Amino acid sequence: MTDGTRRAVWALDQYAERVALVCESGKTLTYRDLRGRSEAVALGVPQRCLIFVLCTNRPGSLVGYVGFMNAGVVPVLLDAQLDREQLDRLLAVYRPDYLWMPSEMAGGYTDLRTVASDLDYSLLETGDRLAFELSEELALLLTTSGSTGSRKLVRQSRQNIRSNMESIAEYLEIDSAERAITTLPMNYTFGLSIIHSHLHRGASIIVTEKTVVQREFWQQLKTHRATSLSGVPYTYEMLNRL
Repeated sequence: MTDGTRRAVWALDQYAERVALVCESGKTLTYRDLRGRSEAVALGVPQRCLIFVLCTNRPGSLVGYVGFMNAGVVPVLLDAQLDREQLDRLLAVYRPDYLWMPSEMAGGYTDLRTVASDLDYSLLETGDRLAFELSEELALLLTTSGSTGSRKLVRQSRQNIRSNMESIAEYLEIDSAERAITTLPMNYTFGLSIIHSHLHRGASIIVTEKTVVQREFWQQLKTHRATSLSGVPYTYEMLNRL
């Protein structure tokens, strides 16, 4: 077993021809496509370095994330709508080696070099190469809400992630016939768990930035034949009002 195989969170090859992602346009990416694109994005990024992923519910956001996780790079998942001042503060404190962000945001960082791009996302090199030594067990950093002060980062190991997605997939009986639709941010633990568990079982994910209060969301749910949607209590309160 190679070091890369040991680090990989998802064995994408076993579902090669199945649909992994369904885009808003109706375009699909198979698991083979997902592997190829994600590996291309992560190619050349050193293992055990830190990367800020500015998340959206777009295919590019997810493709980059999968590539970094399977390559042993450590992502910090942040909302792409995060205030620029807060983002700059986090950049100064954590000094990530790279940023993976929507391409339209990259124009605001002209001092950084773009080293890769795909699906309207760009990979920017900060110049802070391997600023910190990262634990071999560290796989992912998620932020707290910041409701009690400054945002904190919660550490996740590969074993944490694998155990969690397996238990969810088993409990919910997720199989390759399932097709979830994104209703929650991928930088939010619940939203991320849906991505993890569905990729683990070779299921499909309809990736959309539309929300449950928009007509287009329901049209996509119907057109692309979603089998489930997830939400927090507030989601269902809104649906009840509607």
